[in-house]
Amino acid sequence: MRSLGLSSPLGVISGALAPLLIFSAGCRANGPPAECSGEPAFVVTVTAQGGKLPADLELEVRYGGSQAPETYQRRSPHRPEVVFCSLDAEAGGAGGAGSDSAAGAPGAGGEVSESLACRLWTEGPASVVARGGGYPPVLLDLRVDSELCTVVESIELIRGDGG
Repeated sequence: MRSLGLSSPLGVISGALAPLLIFSAGCRANGPPAECSGEPAFVVTVTAQGGKLPADLELEVRYGGSQAPETYQRRSPHRPEVVFCSLDAEAGGAGGAGSDSAAGAPGAGGEVSESLACRLWTEGPASVVARGGGYPPVLLDLRVDSELCTVVESIELIRGDGG
């Protein structure tokens, strides 16, 4: 019987990989806990100052080292791979904390307040750019949390100076 010692190429490779295999088997430092299967890595909610989201709203999501982003466009149908969005509308202007609706700003007096909730099934870090309606683009870098199944974040589109 022949043994594969460290002098054979296969023995050197398996000897060098053994500590890595042992370490990686019990370590999930780069991702969510194991019991999180079936849940998105991120939930991102997009709102706009004034309540109504722009008709040309676009979300560009980059993930997994891919060169081409997945893009959600409110105006056109989308074949999702990892980005699943749904539009929510609420009549009457929410007027929540930090809202200007009490001062007669857009969103007051029965206007519709909209939000876009997106589940991102990226299984790792992602970058999201939200743009549209003349709002300045907003970039959000997302990182998984080893203690959470789903990281929840929000983007608010806000008019810049002079807008």
